[in-house]
Amino acid sequence: MDFGFTQDQQHLTARVDKLVQERIARRAAQHDQGYEAPVEDIEDLFREGWLLANLDKRHGGLGYGLYGDDPLSFFLIDEHLAYGNPSTAHCFQVHNNALMMIDAMANDEQIHRWIEPTIERGALIPGAGAEPYGSPPTTAKRVKDGYLISRTK
Repeated sequence: MDFGFTQDQQHLTARVDKLVQERIARRAAQHDQGYEAPVEDIEDLFREGWLLANLDKRHGGLGYGLYGDDPLSFFLIDEHLAYGNPSTAHCFQVHNNALMMIDAMANDEQIHRWIEPTIERGALIPGAGAEPYGSPPTTAKRVKDGYLISRTK
């Protein structure tokens, strides 16, 4: 029994590694020091098509989700992104897991409404059901030495 990666998985990880080395890892410290979201990294993931990793193929995705053809490929992308910037990997996995849940449970109209922004322009889905009452009452205001947090979650 062969437990090695398929050629497609090897090619995929090579593509992720190249992007990480050439772009994502070089920006990671800047994002950390500036308390910034890795927006450029997300744009790179959109261009590669990886923001649709867990979307079913019938809706235009790659079909890597838990219910898809190749769940391991999703985890390989996430792992290799984390080598360059764990924040980018986290954004990738939260978005794709929410995308997979919507794809599995929503009707066609809901899928179109919630997933089309990702397909068209790379909009992220931050989470499905993470906050019980909508957005949290906590706010963060940037101040000289960091952030001032108004409350706790």
